[in-house]
Amino acid sequence: MAKDKETLMDVAAEYREALVKLGDADLPDEVINDTLEGMKGALEVKATSLAGFAERLDGEAAVLKKRADLIAARAKAVTARADRIRAFIFNAMKLAEVTVIETTDFKLRRKKGGWKLIVDTPTQVPNEFMRFPDPPPPEIDKAKALAALSDGTTVLDWCHREQGEHLEVK
Repeated sequence: MAKDKETLMDVAAEYREALVKLGDADLPDEVINDTLEGMKGALEVKATSLAGFAERLDGEAAVLKKRADLIAARAKAVTARADRIRAFIFNAMKLAEVTVIETTDFKLRRKKGGWKLIVDTPTQVPNEFMRFPDPPPPEIDKAKALAALSDGTTVLDWCHREQGEHLEVK
């Protein structure tokens, strides 16, 4: 029987070991089934308990993600407001034709930035001033290959199908 301090993996290993040993033993089917049923109960209890814990963690993660999204949105809004205030100061200094404001707290200065190109008529740009980026490299169409293999008669030497497995909790 499973002890309280055993992990799910301990119980699963014991169940598998009992399955092999009982299958080799010369015991009535009823005894084998009863023994395995009792051990399966311990496996079910541990697995159910862990599934519940995982579900609670999913709930906590969802709450944390929602909170993080709210904080990120607030940070973005505060940053945008700070940027608008700096733009307001810059435009006021530009309007007043003031290049420097110096106080004990800040030194505000209108500085020249880098040059930027303004294209007035894009249709008149000669090819020598155009970039032609490389196309993306080809990639495997996995859905098409899987579909070809799914009929069971097609053989592709360069790949094979493999059935995945996952845990479904309802």
